[in-house]
Amino acid sequence: MTRRLHVLTLLFVTIAVGVASRKLISPIPYWLKETGDVLWSVAAYWFIALIWPRGRWQVIAAIALTAAWASELSQLSDAPWLAAGRKMPVLKMLLGSGFSWLDMAMYVVGIALAVAIDATLVRREVVSP
Repeated sequence: MTRRLHVLTLLFVTIAVGVASRKLISPIPYWLKETGDVLWSVAAYWFIALIWPRGRWQVIAAIALTAAWASELSQLSDAPWLAAGRKMPVLKMLLGSGFSWLDMAMYVVGIALAVAIDATLVRREVVSP
């Protein structure tokens, strides 16, 4: 299986679990919210890796984390075009609403998780005979 196919599969699984985390009800309310934030950055990592399958993990991680943080920081803005985008369900999931320092930390956790999965499963399977 090629790296791109592995990454595409992981991206779809991550998105499905991430969407489910926003739709489910949990006895621990913050658990699902923070899980969704972690998965958002994991999906960002897989998306960058899909576009750039031969990219170094450090660069992919830096780009994905920058995108995640930029999305979170954009929530500090009340620009009309951002407010309009947040009214659409898909864009609301991508852009978020309400800045949180905890979200910024969860993005780091997500990138670390994606790098660990990439290093132990994806890259190893692609290069092994």
